[in-house]
Formats: sequence, structure tokens, C-alpha cells
Amino acid sequence: MPELKVTGWIRSWLRPSTSRSVLSLVVIGLALGVGGILAFNATMHATNTDEFCVGCHEQKDNSLVMLRKTRHYSNASGNSAGCSDCHVPHEFVPKMIRKIQASREVWGHITGIIDTPEKYAAHTPHMKKKEIDRIRANDSQECRNCHEVEQMDSGLQSTAARQFHRAMLDNDKTCIDCHAGLAHNPADMPGATVAEAEVLADAHGEKTLCYTCHASDEGPEDDNLSHENTGCVSCHGDSQAVASRETELEVSPHQSHFIGDVACTTCHNGHIKSVTYCDACHSFDFNMPFGGSWTRKPAPLIADAEDRAAQNQAIAMAPRIETDIVVVGSGGAGLAAAVSATDAGARVILLEKEPVPGGNTKLAAGGMNAAETRPQEKLGISDTKQTMVDDTMKGGHDINDPDLVQVLANNSSDSIDWLTSLGADMSDVGRMGGASADRSHRPAGGAGVGAHVAQVLWDNAVQRGVDIRFNSRVVRILKDPAGTVTGVLVHGEFTGYYVIKADAVILATGGFSRNNKRVAELDPKLRGFKNTNQPGATGDGLEVAQLAGAATRDLEYIQAHPTYSPVGGVLVTEAIRGNGAILVNRNGERFVNEITTRDKAAAAILAQEGGSVYLIFDDAVRQSLSKIESFIHLHIVSEGGSIEILTNEIDLPAANLAATIVAYNGFVKAEEDTQFERPDLPRELATAPYYAIEVTPAVHHTMGGVMIDTGTRVKGRDGHTIRGLYAAGEATGGVHGANRLGGNAISDIITFGRLAGAEAAMYVKEN
Repeated sequence: MPELKVTGWIRSWLRPSTSRSVLSLVVIGLALGVGGILAFNATMHATNTDEFCVGCHEQKDNSLVMLRKTRHYSNASGNSAGCSDCHVPHEFVPKMIRKIQASREVWGHITGIIDTPEKYAAHTPHMKKKEIDRIRANDSQECRNCHEVEQMDSGLQSTAARQFHRAMLDNDKTCIDCHAGLAHNPADMPGATVAEAEVLADAHGEKTLCYTCHASDEGPEDDNLSHENTGCVSCHGDSQAVASRETELEVSPHQSHFIGDVACTTCHNGHIKSVTYCDACHSFDFNMPFGGSWTRKPAPLIADAEDRAAQNQAIAMAPRIETDIVVVGSGGAGLAAAVSATDAGARVILLEKEPVPGGNTKLAAGGMNAAETRPQEKLGISDTKQTMVDDTMKGGHDINDPDLVQVLANNSSDSIDWLTSLGADMSDVGRMGGASADRSHRPAGGAGVGAHVAQVLWDNAVQRGVDIRFNSRVVRILKDPAGTVTGVLVHGEFTGYYVIKADAVILATGGFSRNNKRVAELDPKLRGFKNTNQPGATGDGLEVAQLAGAATRDLEYIQAHPTYSPVGGVLVTEAIRGNGAILVNRNGERFVNEITTRDKAAAAILAQEGGSVYLIFDDAVRQSLSKIESFIHLHIVSEGGSIEILTNEIDLPAANLAATIVAYNGFVKAEEDTQFERPDLPRELATAPYYAIEVTPAVHHTMGGVMIDTGTRVKGRDGHTIRGLYAAGEATGGVHGANRLGGNAISDIITFGRLAGAEAAMYVKEN
């Protein structure tokens, strides 16, 4: 019986009337299904159009207008990408999810949360960041829907682009990391394109958004611009990588004598004119891409009253950070102090107002004076610390502080050992002007001492974790009612005023030789002179110390270095003369003892016709001092295969110069200069080719500064030391008297810098 029931059921379905009904239902169902799907897809397509996406009036004349000005919309291929290509997934399920999520935007429009262009603009950064994060999370799937790295023609790409695309293949990067703003320009620069770019932010308009460079919409988070520079390096590589691509440049701005990893933002400003830091001293005329002009000016400085109010407000607030010691200045003295204090167990913050470290130290070329050293002993050089004292006092016209000079000389050999222990090479020894013995220490081969020492100190400071802050100017030293130092008020270029609480402050801010107004007031005869120093040498630290009650001395003594190149705008190291070069005037004649003290040499040069002379040397001198290669690279050196050829290059009387060199070589053979009593005659000038550099005096060193005792404690105008305040280097007075000897500057900053660090650390422990 069950079989009969089943069979009957089948027969009923097979009846013509039933079959027709079922078939009709199936056909109708399929038709409705297909129609529904087609209608649904048509609806989905309609909601994917650019017009629908920007249909709300708050999006009119912004997003789509910006898109249509970019390469994604208009390009040589004829292919255009619309809103949905990037913002709506192609897969069915994710597409449905995205459509459902879009209802929130409709709700925002209906409820008035976002219903005006102004509200939309305010909400744009949040939406952009959210979209970029989403695309980054899915490995830029929206980009890969149209583009494949493997199919790109690397031959049409720049070296940097090829490197970045290879990194993508290794899964180190994704498309959106570099092309975050390709479809929309930043909201604060609508419509900017590379073709219209004026400054750096414009040039990146199609590639980045505000937060691609900045950590937040509010701009930089710190004065080092750490986040911003990390972004630069992630796309372009560090300075060495960029320099390696500049093969067509004879002088690369990315391969310099600066120390540390020079931040990209040192030269490249985002929204105002970019200027190469090199231009502070050189005139290379670099063609900086998207350097812009000052038509886009930085924000105006606030008025004095507002500035004072901002300072007082910062002081009234709780300190932003606390530490043991604040070191002001990142030249040799500051770095030595920071390393020394850290090794003594102190927490150190180092503040530098410039965007780069090194101060004037990185420019020093000659050497570091020290007596009774291991390198001298190894080379058989006879010298004593007392002789160094005598030479320094004589060179300073005996107005030096004799106690400070004793500290300088007696600790000089220990300073050489200390630098050596940190990794410095001080094995080569030569002689500078005013010295009675070879005591000027430098790296093997005669390389520039300053950049080497600064780099070693920088590396050690970084290794020790010193908190180093650039673009940070100390504007006030803070004290309690009893006169004890309690910290500093800092002005960060990007963070404004804030207070650092500290138990001790070390001033290592260098001199004021770049402060033309102050130099001219103190020594009118130097008005209009060129300068050998970096742009930060303006005496800010001296002014801050005076405001804190510090006493000063010897401010009127300002040194002009005798050999500055008016062609290249650089100091020509005294070490060239120390290794055997001579000075001749426009008659081709010697006129001075070449290694006399700087004040006498400068005066003698200024007394010559035209106020400039020529430094003459041969190939033997060149080979003895590798620093000379940098001058050749800068095209400030004239060369001749013979004396006659050289004189044709520099327009000197050949017979006179030849006779001068013959006479000088005779003095070398006789080991006595009967003409100018030059005490050191290292070699004859007899090895072709011959070289010449035009030189003239330029403002170089300020001997005066704050008064310190032998423990680097700063003296107040009341005669007592200011508790917690220390100073070292060119910011101080008394060490050099009326004139500094060549080679004593590096000795000064290292010896007193490391002493200041140790003394300040001891003070912190005891108090």
C-alpha cells in the first residue's frame, strides 16, 4: 500500500495541468529572481556612481572636484578611477557590508551631524585617516584591483620608486604607505598638484595627507620633528641613500661634514620656503626641488607683550619634564659635558637651538693642543705642560686667567686619553701658530679634527641615551628665591614655551662671533668682516647667563682668523701652514712668520695690498694633510705643474715667487729662517704640482664670555658662584686672554666640557 501512495503522488505531479502549473511557477520565480538581481545590481551600480557618492550637498565642490584634478581621474591611459573603485570592495559580501555601513553617513546627513560643507571639512581628516588605515590593513587591496607591482615597467620608474616597489614585493611596504593622498589632496591645500607645486607640501599633494607627515592633525609632536623625519626616510631613504642617487652632482648636499643623522627637515620645510643649511656658509647654488619662495611666509612673530605673557604662563605651569642636568648647546663642550655627566650617573637633557648638532666644533679643522701625551711620546716629540701654559699665556698677551690655563694644560693629555677611549683617533701631531712644540693632535693623515671629535662624542651621547632636543632655545635660566638654579625655560620651535626642572644647568652655547651687531659694537674695526662660524654662534647663551646674574670678562677681544677663503666662504685650516705652506702677497713675496699668533698674522695680511694674500704649498704638503682634499673639492685651490704655470693662474710675478720659494727652501735646509724667524720649518716646497689658495682674515673666535672658576662654576656679578650653574667652552672667558692660539679651542671645549659634566653630576648627587 505505501508503494501505491507514492506512485499516486508521482502520477498527480505528472498530470498535464499540474506540470503546467509548476512550470509556470518556476518560470515566474526565475523571472522574478533574475529581475530582482538585475534591479538590485542596478541599484548597487547607481549608488556606486560619483554623482551619488557626492549627492549630499555638504560634499559638493570638494571631494569630487579634488579627485578630478588628480592623475587617478585624468591621465594618459584614458582610465579613470571613481569613488567606488577605492571605497567600495569588489567582492559581493564585503560590498554589501560596506553599503550597510554607508547608512551611517545618511543618518549623519538627516540628523544634521554632518549636513554642511563646513562640518564635512571638519570631519574629513578623521574619515581620511580611517580609510587609509582600512586600506593599509587589507594590504591595499583597492590599489591591487587595478595595479600589480609585477607588471609595472621598472625602466620608467625612478631609482627610489624601484626600491620601494621591491620592498613591497618583500612585504615591507604596501601601496598606501607612499600613495596615501593620490586621489585627494590635503584639505588645507585643495586642488594642489605636482605641476603647480611651490613648496614641499604642494609637491606631495597627490601623494600624502596631513597625517602622513604629522602624527596628528595638530602638527608636530616634538621639536626634533621625529615623526615627520621618519616619514621622509621611509619614502626617500636616509641622507646616504639620497646622496647615492645624486651621482651627477660634484658636491652633494646630502653628503657633508655634518655629524649624526641630519634630519630631512633641517633643509626641507613643508609649507614655507626651504633653504639648504649649507648656504649659511657656502654658496653652492643648489637647485632644491620644490624649494618655494617667501611668498608663503611663516606665521608672524607674536608681539613682545604676548611673548612675555606666554613665557610667564609656561613658568606658572608645572614643569613639562624633570631631569638632573640640562646641557645647553651640542658642540664639543656640550657633548663632552653630556657624556661625562651621564657616565657619572646623572640624567641629562641636551638642548640645541639649531636643527643640527655639532656647533662650531664640526667646522674645526686644525687640531687639539695637548702636552706630554702618548702620541707625542711615540713620535719622539719633546713638550711639557708648563711650556703649553707659557705659550698660551704669551699668545693671550698675559691677560688670561692663569688658574684656568693651568687646568687647560694639566688636563690636556688626560683629555686626549679620554677621547681615545671613546673611539677617537688623535694619533697625528702637528704644530699650530704660537706653539713651541708639535702638540696639535688630529686623526691619522691630517684629517679635520673637529668633525671627527664631534662625531665620536655624538655617537657616545646617543649610545648613552642622552635626551637630545633640537630647535629648542633656552630663553631663561630659572632660579629660586635663594638664587639657586632650578631649571630652564625653553622655547621649542614647534612646541612653544615650556619648563624643564633641573638641579644643574651647563652652558655650552659657544661664542657670539656670528652676532654681527655685537661684534661691531665691541670691536668697530671688524665691522663688515666675513665670518667663519656656523649660524648658531650668536651669543644667546651669554645673554641668558647675564640675565641670570653671571659676570663676564674679555668680551672686547675678538679674533680674526687670518686665512679665510673669500671664494669658497670657508676657513682654511692653519694646519696647512703648520705643515709647510707659506704666505705671499701680490708681489709674490713673504711678509710674515706664517705660524705666528693669529692676531699678528691677520694684521700683517690686512696691511698687504688688497687685504688678501696667497697660501702657497706643494704636493708634499698636500699629501701630508688629507683635509686639503676638501678645499680642492670646493674649487678654491689653484694648481700648476710648475711655479710659472701657477703664477699664470693667480696673476703673480713668476720670477718673484720662484725667488721667494728658493729662499724659503734655503731656510729649511739651514734650519733657520733669517728673514721672519719662523721657528718651525718642516719641509722644502720642491715637489710639483704647486698650489695656491687666496685668503683674507675673517671673524673667527670670541675670547670673552661668562666668568668661571676652576670647577667650571659660573661666577655672579656679586663675586659668588651661582649655585647649579656651570659653563664650558667658548661661552666662557679667561682661558685664552686677548688672543687664542690655534689648537687651543678643541682642547678648551673637551677639557672644560668633561670637567663641567663631572662637576655638575657631583653637585646633583650632593644636593
